Amino acid sequence: MTPQKKVLFALIILGLLLPAVLALKTLRAQETEIVQLQPQATDPDQDVIIYSYTPPFDEVGEWQTGYDDAGEYEVVITASDGVQESKEKIKVVIENKNQPPRLSEEKISIKEMQKADIKKLVNDPDGDDLEFNFSSPFNENGIWITGYNDEGTYKISFTVSDKEFTEEFTVEVEVLHTNQPPAIRRSFSEEKITVLKEDDILHYFADVEDADDDSFQYRWTLNENVLSEESKGEKHFSFDEAGRHVLQLNVSDGQKETVRQWILEIKNVNRKPTLELLPMTVYEGETVILEIPETDADGQKLQYEFPKLFTADGTWNTTHDDAGKYNFTIMGSDGELQGEGTLTVTVLDVDRAPILNFPSNIWLKEGEERTWKLEAFDPDGDILNFRFNGLPENTIFNSENTTLRWTPGYDSVRSSGTLRSNLLNALGLEHRFLGPKKIPFTIVACGKELCSTSQVTWNVENTNRAPIFNGLGEQQQTNITRSATATELAHLEFSAVDPDGDKVYYSFTPPFHKQKGTWKTTYTDVGTQMVDVIASDGTQETTLPVNFTVLKNNRFPKLKLSENKVNVDELQEFTLHLSATDADNDPLALGLENLPPGASFKEGIFVWKPDIRTVLPEEKKSKNSKKEIIWLRFTVSDGEAKVTAPVKVTIQNVNQKPEIRDYLPVSEKEAVVGEPVLFHVVAKDTDNDEFKYRWDFGWGERSVQGTDTIERVFTSPGKKKVKVTVTDGKEEAVKEFYILVKEQEVKTSLQ
Repeated sequence: MTPQKKVLFALIILGLLLPAVLALKTLRAQETEIVQLQPQATDPDQDVIIYSYTPPFDEVGEWQTGYDDAGEYEVVITASDGVQESKEKIKVVIENKNQPPRLSEEKISIKEMQKADIKKLVNDPDGDDLEFNFSSPFNENGIWITGYNDEGTYKISFTVSDKEFTEEFTVEVEVLHTNQPPAIRRSFSEEKITVLKEDDILHYFADVEDADDDSFQYRWTLNENVLSEESKGEKHFSFDEAGRHVLQLNVSDGQKETVRQWILEIKNVNRKPTLELLPMTVYEGETVILEIPETDADGQKLQYEFPKLFTADGTWNTTHDDAGKYNFTIMGSDGELQGEGTLTVTVLDVDRAPILNFPSNIWLKEGEERTWKLEAFDPDGDILNFRFNGLPENTIFNSENTTLRWTPGYDSVRSSGTLRSNLLNALGLEHRFLGPKKIPFTIVACGKELCSTSQVTWNVENTNRAPIFNGLGEQQQTNITRSATATELAHLEFSAVDPDGDKVYYSFTPPFHKQKGTWKTTYTDVGTQMVDVIASDGTQETTLPVNFTVLKNNRFPKLKLSENKVNVDELQEFTLHLSATDADNDPLALGLENLPPGASFKEGIFVWKPDIRTVLPEEKKSKNSKKEIIWLRFTVSDGEAKVTAPVKVTIQNVNQKPEIRDYLPVSEKEAVVGEPVLFHVVAKDTDNDEFKYRWDFGWGERSVQGTDTIERVFTSPGKKKVKVTVTDGKEEAVKEFYILVKEQEVKTSLQ
């Protein structure tokens, strides 16, 4: 709230005279200000003066103005001493003061789908033009058209300005629930008119939602006749339903209903002719005569097209080759559309005997599979059935492709047992002179009723077989391996038999001896190679491939060192070079079993610089023979064999100079005559030698030996030099101190 402003007017009245006329004055103030009049008058008699005022001022001369008090007012001020009085008229002008905009209501209620206008809730007492600034969901005009999903209470803040005052108001908007009708979100057609044809099927559906989750009911009607009460369905339009139909869907949730209509245009369709032809049965040689309608279902005259076997008038004269079942397509046209029908005609067979085309002799060999196609057919096309007399037991007949399959055994053609036959057999030559074995058999082929017969002879010729290696299956013969170690005598030994009893001869391919099958291997023969072992009966042979491997007979590698003895001092770097060879050309690996700290060994080069502590103190014998012996064990390996070569390294000790690490006192110090000064040094030696100490105190002073700490009392003043020498017997370290000695101060006292 704006604090009220008080306006004080002091008025001077010159005197209290009767009659007195006061000059007219004009006073100005703004609405809402407090106007206070304070007149001053004088009384010649020094009487007490009492003042009074006309409205709108009160008895004390104050007026609290309001927003509606703008205007001009004439006010009379009276000054009285109780007997006489004077009056003065003044003009008070109250100027208009701008008022801020006001909010008439802080809460409103509307229903979903109604419009809320909060601009109407604001007024300006001065009628000024107002500027608004609204926030969502209200638009720039202060309007919000609610939706079905806006139920709830909203705190809406906005600002209003009359260009002087800017006020921020908050209005509570309560949106009340409104029932929503069911909504058809998707349907079978979004078009108003749907075009179909007779004999079409309309598949209708609608997807409906209810924002209030109410249950709803469907009602489909066609031309006001109920069609379905489901969400979807189908309607078949017959050939009698051409024209316009109205399909309507009513969906209700019990309170509100949604309706949608579609216009269905059903176009007339000319039906194509349909032919129903009864099946017919005739014998070969008879005539087939068709019985067909003259008009179709629409009453239109039909014209026909007949298959090639028929004449133009629809007849077919069958022959003795026409037995069977026929399905003919008969085409009928009404001039616009064409239909078809299927006529089944069964022509019964008049049976004839089968015709056979078999050879009298068929030649084949022992062990040879022979498949023979029986060339036979029935003039009437009947399926033939076969019978056989005299076939070998293992003959196979395939009725599906009418073939005979037989593989004669290797014992089909046998020796006659005569002296000549036995002699040829012993020489392995009988197979060249054996004649064929004849096996006659009879074939009978029958059709539907009649049969035909033919005689055929199998002529089996002898087959000479190759030798077979003992103990080796067919699968193993491609993966036979043998081996020997290099420098050994290798020997291939296999045996074979001849299925025909012929004598077997063996031979071998290089590097084996052709007849003996032996091979003296060497170091250079390491590896695998293919050799053949051949078994032959003089005519047929069998080759056995053998993967023969000569195994490596490993030889030791050799290691060569540039030196096998080394003498060095501590901190002296030295290098050794190593090389290795292998007679088998194996890849070699050089190594060092005990690599000293700080040493390196790469690619056959060893580099080492022994550090100052390599020679350990506890192993030193004397001052002149300090040394350390280290054995380096270098190795070379070919993966199988390993060779070690030792190198003796003698390391001589190198004496290190002592170091003074710490001391007392500081290098330059002040002292007093007669007071002791403590001197101390701390010395280190990387060789851990024993030290000797010598303290010198200047010319004419006796030196002190054998201690690292000494106390000294100076008897005379002056700058003194103190030197200590630390030695390990070979090297020494020196430290000097400078002491400024002063006389003692003598203190006196006055009584």
